[in-house]
Amino acid sequence: MSGLIQSLFLWKIRGPGLMEDITDEIREWFIMWYNDVGHFDAYPVAHLGGSVLIATGQTLTPQEYLAEKMIKETAKAPTITRARPKEKEPWIRQTKTFSLLNEANQDFINNWSFRHRTNEYREEIYHDLIKDKLCYELQLEMRKIVDELMRLELKKLNAALTKDYKADKRTLVIPTEKKRRARKEKEQRVPSGESVENNFKELVRANIIKDYPKTFLNDWIGDLSYQNYEAAREARNYNHRMGEVRQIVMDYCVLPLSSREIHQVAPLIRAVCIYGLARHGKNFLVNAICSEVGALLFDMTPTVLVDKYMGRKNERKLMNMISEIARAYAPSVIFIDNSEKLWSRTLSEEDRQLKPKRFARYYPRLVKSIKRGDQILFLTTSSEPYKATRPFIRIHDKFIMIPLTDYNTLYMFYKDLLMKYHGVNRDIDISTMAKMSVGIPLEFIKNTVDNVLNLRRRISLKFKPLAVSEIMDEVLKYEPPRAKTLSELAKFENRTPLARKRAGLRKQES
Repeated sequence: MSGLIQSLFLWKIRGPGLMEDITDEIREWFIMWYNDVGHFDAYPVAHLGGSVLIATGQTLTPQEYLAEKMIKETAKAPTITRARPKEKEPWIRQTKTFSLLNEANQDFINNWSFRHRTNEYREEIYHDLIKDKLCYELQLEMRKIVDELMRLELKKLNAALTKDYKADKRTLVIPTEKKRRARKEKEQRVPSGESVENNFKELVRANIIKDYPKTFLNDWIGDLSYQNYEAAREARNYNHRMGEVRQIVMDYCVLPLSSREIHQVAPLIRAVCIYGLARHGKNFLVNAICSEVGALLFDMTPTVLVDKYMGRKNERKLMNMISEIARAYAPSVIFIDNSEKLWSRTLSEEDRQLKPKRFARYYPRLVKSIKRGDQILFLTTSSEPYKATRPFIRIHDKFIMIPLTDYNTLYMFYKDLLMKYHGVNRDIDISTMAKMSVGIPLEFIKNTVDNVLNLRRRISLKFKPLAVSEIMDEVLKYEPPRAKTLSELAKFENRTPLARKRAGLRKQES
């Protein structure tokens, strides 16, 4: 209510003065054109900004107009053009996203950086910001009114000028503003609230929309590789560590989905694939992405869709329902587990019965339909991505590989896992355990430690201290992946778009 009163107050006090200032500004523009050219320029059209273009200097000056007119009238003489040396393009080009982020940063520096934050800063009212916003809105409203009046005035001036030219038997060519045709956007059918709600209930009953355990990225255990920082700067190949996966997931998945404004400004990432060996935390990351942003999860895994929505008509119906609900209840995640089966050349007899390729033809169109601000992510996981064909790579924008466990990560994990038991010796040789467990997934180690330190063994810890061999004898029963599987994953990593771009940069440097 106070904002409305302040707006009415500004309208009454500053409105008339603003109208006079804007009118004088436009009349000066008229006089400048008449003195330099002999006639007036076309008035900027309303949908492009009107007199705002005059105030910001986005219209042609009289000198620019005369120069263009001279070029058109004179014959174009043949000119000798010399080939310019090609400038080396920078690695990171200045994009629209950068300018928007820079503008937001300048707004923070100008309006927020100097303010003292208290514990209740969210409830404070900044009257200067409210006043500046109301003045800006008032100026735009005043400009609309003034523009209508000044267009009529310009029309009368042109009529009088044309009459004078006819009396002197001269021809007058008055410049006209070329109206840009606005693109006619396709009328999209806006679904009603009742239909969306009914479709939502239908997908819940079909177990396509499902709940997920609350999981957070801070619970992801892993250490960073500090030597990878230099390798990334020099565009050299390097292997990610477990700790770096957290930041990659945050940048590619969590931040774009966190708000509509960020999704509009950030680089558009429609589809992400998380791949790695089995039991290495892929589903943990999927649950963490959904939990961090409170996303609605659509599970389109082939095992979920067995004997559901059979036939082309029902398949298209399902995809339309998902598209509508995902936008209505954004942020949304469309998830597929073991996604390589949808684009694999060969399938086992068991997988063929699931018919995993049934919806594969619809996903490229669904991914392309994701626009800025939709807050929708097409998220897949894969344990054997090397079995998939080229369309599998084309449909994804980013690939996140979960690496094998390393020494630093395992040392942190063993320490957190064992030190919570009061009876465990604080001097137990964690370093040896971490060295012997390199490459073994954390989930397997946790289950093994829980089985070894059962209730009976925890009771006896006071009399019989825990030995390293007790845990390692069980942990080393893990069957490591075959060397062929690891080499196939490494080859697939070289096929991803980021790896190819990095290889291209190395070729340019060499």
